[in-house]
Amino acid sequence: MTVRKTAVAGGGRRTAKSAWRALISDPQFTLRRDPNPNLALALIFPNTPDGGDASPATHVVVSFDRSSPPLRTLDIRAGGTSLRHIESSCNGLLLCKPSETDTRCWVSIPATNQHALLPEINFDHNNLGTLRMSLAYDPVRWSPRDYKVVCVNPCAGRASIYSSRAGSWEKQGNPFGKETMDGVDFRKGVYWNGAVHWVGFGKHGKCAYMKIDGEKDNEKTLEVMPNPPPIVKSNCSWSVSNYFGESRGRLQYVNWTESSSVSSVCLDVHEMRRDYSEWYFRYRIEVPVDSGGRCWYNVCNMVAAGEDRVDVFLFLRGEGVVTKYDVVRGSFQNVKIACESKAHVMFPYIETVCCV
Repeated sequence: MTVRKTAVAGGGRRTAKSAWRALISDPQFTLRRDPNPNLALALIFPNTPDGGDASPATHVVVSFDRSSPPLRTLDIRAGGTSLRHIESSCNGLLLCKPSETDTRCWVSIPATNQHALLPEINFDHNNLGTLRMSLAYDPVRWSPRDYKVVCVNPCAGRASIYSSRAGSWEKQGNPFGKETMDGVDFRKGVYWNGAVHWVGFGKHGKCAYMKIDGEKDNEKTLEVMPNPPPIVKSNCSWSVSNYFGESRGRLQYVNWTESSSVSSVCLDVHEMRRDYSEWYFRYRIEVPVDSGGRCWYNVCNMVAAGEDRVDVFLFLRGEGVVTKYDVVRGSFQNVKIACESKAHVMFPYIETVCCV
């Protein structure tokens, strides 16, 4: 793309560089470039072997289109620092740390190899081990230079929000009530509908969200939303983990239920209404499993793939195998991976025009 130099008042000239920055800062430019900005091209498997900070941390990338994958491996480095631990992801951005216990955080864009070190957070250092961070970036509603990081300290009942526009952390004013926070799992926050959402698992689990749109980050509150339907116990020996995430502009929750056959598992997909009134049932998927071997399935991700955004894949991770399941066609494709991480999680690889 060529950007012409244009004359401005006073006889000065705006350079091509400043014109380009002004262009990509316009949210409408993002939509014109890609009307489906959160289309995933691949999935990133964090690879954090047990070998100390000096061990390699090259993450495994599984592409949707194996004929022309965007990446095969991913080594995230900011200068000389290897970012081994991926804390969160959102629409092409990754929140990374050298290790899970390290207090330093970088926002990284794998597609452009950009990294931004966040300033030190001002929580009580006695409770830093309990901090839970979630990344938020909205390519439709925000400027490409705007992103936020929500950091919750469950022990103190407080949250701080980092804004790239301000370049600093803003501590939320009043502490959250204990009755609001109890039962909420803050380890995985999901951005959707202008808010970051958390879900709790188990008998006493609770779901909550925090609206982060707007300028006053010190006035955010934690709101409770309905719990997803409970897991229906099954006699099936296969272990299936719940999934909670965003796909195609929808907040989704997947749990498993009774199956009519011991050679299959049933997965129920639920979605949250935008007014937070309820989780509603969307559809059920019966996934066959190989009864001849010991295997477990973990619902890792549900994404839209393909230019028409019709093909929806449910990714199930077994022992060294990723199963791509096409919900529309009912077909399977197994991909073997060499990943030493014990964390059964993956992150979408998304191209973005965001700048950090």
